[in-house]
Amino acid sequence: MTKILSVVGKSKRGKTTFLNQIISLLKRRGYTICVIKHSEKPLDYRDFDHEGKDTYTFSQAGADEVWLTSPSVTYHLKHGETPLKEITDTTEADFIFTEGFKQAETKKIVLREPGEDIDVKGEVLISIEGAYDPEEIVELLIHS
Repeated sequence: MTKILSVVGKSKRGKTTFLNQIISLLKRRGYTICVIKHSEKPLDYRDFDHEGKDTYTFSQAGADEVWLTSPSVTYHLKHGETPLKEITDTTEADFIFTEGFKQAETKKIVLREPGEDIDVKGEVLISIEGAYDPEEIVELLIHS
């Protein structure tokens, strides 16, 4: 059964670094990974799949599938924003991680500064403020 978890937090909170660590660890254990990044701003072809972009680092970390969706384009050259449910229905990955989608009804992994409020919908599975052990988080994700 596929698990869908959203990693959320304000800009520059370490979401991409966190995801790249988790992707690598899960891949070493034989899991398939899909990462879906959401941007609220309009994007174009220059915003994905090259060095310096999150989508590129997710692929480099071992993600089997990487999506980027925004109001103007969806990665894989599909124009227009694609609803999260439509994307998740197309994969058979063991884990689907989204970056963003704060208001989607998915389980959340929230990265925040101490005391910082993040408004999200869905169940908060993990809330991280500061240092964390990626191995412990992978164990929790596998067994949740």
